[in-house]
Amino acid sequence: MQSASGLTALLVEDEELVRNYIQHVLTQAGFLVLSADSHARALEIFLGERVDFVVADWKLPDKNGQALLDYFQGVRPDLPFLLVSGAKPDVPHLAKPFTPTQLITAVWAILGPLPSLP
Repeated sequence: MQSASGLTALLVEDEELVRNYIQHVLTQAGFLVLSADSHARALEIFLGERVDFVVADWKLPDKNGQALLDYFQGVRPDLPFLLVSGAKPDVPHLAKPFTPTQLITAVWAILGPLPSLP
């Protein structure tokens, strides 16, 4: 698995068990994870912390993941963003349930290739 040292993920998931699972997988892969359980909390974190990419649930209690995507990419158009969902939204997403390998593969797909080490 590639090293993720130095990269910070913003995880937005309202279901505690799912949030803990995703946070564990990302942490084990070497990412620092900041987590939020709502759209409002995600905005607070995004505005106050350095975030390298976002993993967000499609269905949140206060807004959907598409609203987050639209806002975040309006502020930072280059921000990598991965939607995850148990539903079937009409946008590209990682379908729940997923394995740790599927999650990490999807994350690296949005981050792009890492530069070669000297």
